[in-house]
Amino acid sequence: MNKFCYILSLPRRWWHRHGFNVQSPWAYAFVRDALADKSWFYAFDKLAGTKSDRQLFRIVRWLHAKDVVAYTDDNITKAHLVAPLSKRGLNDGGMTVRYYDSKHLTDLQSDIEQGVFDEHTCLIIDGIQKTASEVWDIIVGKLPTTSTFDLGKRGVAFFDPARQRQKYVL
Repeated sequence: MNKFCYILSLPRRWWHRHGFNVQSPWAYAFVRDALADKSWFYAFDKLAGTKSDRQLFRIVRWLHAKDVVAYTDDNITKAHLVAPLSKRGLNDGGMTVRYYDSKHLTDLQSDIEQGVFDEHTCLIIDGIQKTASEVWDIIVGKLPTTSTFDLGKRGVAFFDPARQRQKYVL
């Protein structure tokens, strides 16, 4: 998507970012409680990071992740992803969160070819507008994703076959 199309999509993204026109109850809860939540959590004081890192923390916390696989060079991002696990423990989770930044797209492509994504996987990719746009198109179009969330700079995909196939642009 070029920059002009992205700018034209901003009003629609703002509308959907607050949960409007998101019909599925679990997707609405995900948008409101994980993506658009403005609450301050316990880890934000200890871990310095950006607004994007706080959103990663909220996603992992909302999903009750049992495991986080992070392909990144940034230790702060890894700390934000793992912080909910250390606070709660590993016993009550069900999802595996796989996080890729734009520098590790070859690892993502090899994981796609190996088929490591199952119904208990949440895939998070940074840089889907610039460096990872081709990979994001493959994930949305060819992989058996059931729900995808295009957040502008970040993409979130779920592979649960029990859910209806939905594509959200937030």
